Amino acid sequence: MSLPTSLHAYPQELDAFERAAASEKGIRYSFAQEGPARHFISRLHRMRALHRKANSEALEPGHPLYGRSEFDLFTCFVRFDGEKWWVYIRKIEGLDVEYEELTEETYDPPKLEPPRIDMQQLLPPPKVFRR
Repeated sequence: MSLPTSLHAYPQELDAFERAAASEKGIRYSFAQEGPARHFISRLHRMRALHRKANSEALEPGHPLYGRSEFDLFTCFVRFDGEKWWVYIRKIEGLDVEYEELTEETYDPPKLEPPRIDMQQLLPPPKVFRR
């Protein structure tokens, strides 16, 4: 079944984003099973997309939120802790990474193959059963 196309069908998701916005770093919701957690995160993403569309219809081009949602400043993901499934709504923080502007030398980098992982090294040794 597809998700609703009306923004009014998402009061819980809107509440979740508003709670995350009011918090310092974000929030998380717990679920006993994976299915409901993944369904909730799909609804969060759909609500955000509908919010962008509503802003495009309600606001003039050039407005900071035209075609955007204030909830675009959050990342949403699912994690399992061994007991519960968690849906995180976390504020996106600044990236603490190094960057540089492209030059003639760095503009077209060589295409290298990433290192291959030997799956046999990751697997535990086979169990030997003795009689």
